[in-house]
Order: sequence, then C-alpha cells, then structure tokens
Amino acid sequence: MPPPTSTPIPATALPVEVLVENYFDEVDDLAMANLQIAENTERRLRVPQRVTDITAGYLDTLFYDLARYDLMAQFHDPTSQMNVNSVFGYMMYVAYLAQDVIKSVLINIGYTIGVWSNAPVSSTVGAWGDRHEYEVLFVPIYFPGHFALVIHERRGRTVLYDPLPNKNRFDNDNARYIPAIKDAIREFDPFFASNDAIDIEIADPASYNVQRDGYNCGYYVSLYVETYLTNDKRMLLADFNIATERQRVNGYAIRTVSRTSSAVRSQTRRSFPPSRSGRRRRGDAGRPTHLARRIRLGR
Repeated sequence: MPPPTSTPIPATALPVEVLVENYFDEVDDLAMANLQIAENTERRLRVPQRVTDITAGYLDTLFYDLARYDLMAQFHDPTSQMNVNSVFGYMMYVAYLAQDVIKSVLINIGYTIGVWSNAPVSSTVGAWGDRHEYEVLFVPIYFPGHFALVIHERRGRTVLYDPLPNKNRFDNDNARYIPAIKDAIREFDPFFASNDAIDIEIADPASYNVQRDGYNCGYYVSLYVETYLTNDKRMLLADFNIATERQRVNGYAIRTVSRTSSAVRSQTRRSFPPSRSGRRRRGDAGRPTHLARRIRLGR
C-alpha cells in the first residue's frame, strides 16, 4: 500500500477527533498494524490499550494537547521533521512492545538537549525502563536540526548510529557530547569503572539504513530502536522504504496520542477482524508489517 498523497489540512470547524478518523482511513491497516502487533506475529509482545499508558509522566502534558495537530501536519507533509516528543514517545512504545523479548532502558532525550544547551540534567531524570534489569541501553542524541542514536549493550559494546554519517559530527562544540554520553552509560552500567573504558564505535554505514534526505532523521533513529529490538539486533533492512515507514509511524501516533482508549479499541476491531487459528492479521496489502517481519526473523 503506497503512502497517501500529501494534501493540505483543510480549514474546518470539525473536532480534531473527527479529523483524525477521516485522515486515518487513508492508511488503514498499514498504520494500525503495530497496535495489534501481538496478533501480527508469532512471538507474543505486549500491547497497551493506549500509548499514554506508557508515556504519561515522560512527555510534557502540553504535548498531548498539541500533538494531534502537529502529527496530522507531519502525516500530510512528506518533508516535515519528527518532533522531539514524538521521537522519544515512539521509542518508548516499541521498547514497551518488545520488553518481554529484550529488556531495554531509554535515557530521556532531554538529557542530550541539556548537553547541547549547556543546561545539564541527570541522565536518570525521565529515563524509561528498569535500570537494574536490562540488556540494552538506548541513548537518543539531540543536535540542533538532527538526531542520532547510541546503543549500549550492558557490559558490552557501544555503537553510534548516525542517520547522516559524518566523521566530524563530534568536532568543536559537539565534542562535549562524548563525555556526557559516557557518563550516562556509566550511571546505568557500573561495570565500566571510567569513561576511558568505554569505546564508542562508529557503525559502518553499510550495516544499517542511512538517511538520503535532510528531514527524516527523527524517523530513522526511532526505527533504529525498533529494528534492533525486533530484528535480532540486525540493523539493515533490505526492503526498507522511509516514505512508507514514516507514514506507518505517523498513522500510529495520530490515532494513539488520544487519551480515549475505547476509540483505539474500536478502530483496532474495525481494522483487524478476529482471525482463526491464531494466524497473523493482514498488514500492508496483506503482508506483515516491517515490525512483524523483523520479529519473526528474530525467533
């Protein structure tokens, strides 16, 4: 199913919930599949009734009031950028889904925003997950106009994934990110006695999907978390299409940012009628979604 055509949001007095329902029909199963992902795969994952069950307390309250309008704009403008709250919210959502497969911790993206703005905060503030029982730590990195991701395996490797690989990314003013990232890792993984003991590897661009434009970095880093957790830690997807993936992410976010869980359940029932014998629901044009395919690959 191709991404819907980009069209402007019309001026209307309709309530945002009605607009959401109307726009959401454009992506139907493609965007809703991850809400019912446990039915879409052979490996059982957690499925919350609403995203706010996961993100409440981690994102600004104002986000929930404004995000639906913002996300609809992102949905209809294929060159728009993913906002900070949406990036961290999606990471939390997929980490929650996969928590029974790979236990993970997410450092709040506000930590590296503090690094950039010279207003440091503790790496434990707003962190998501159980710091005492995890296998992988994700450190989303905010730069002005760009996002990247560090993946740290407990007592193991630390790898930087930059959607736009740049060997000079941490030069000059950005040099302060490196010690801050290492400080955060040591806070959550005391196995490393000093920052010098942590080697941050730069991922080979041939080993993961890299950005080919100037606006999708937020979607890429969000999908890196999803890919790691659901593709047996293999980061490269051969059939990756960022236009399709960003609409899947946007469609999920538009519908699930609502605090009304009953509406989510209603839409889920409409898109996914009960199946027999536990077989997967349909995804993109009858095929499983990327997320579903990755989980089966990782069995």
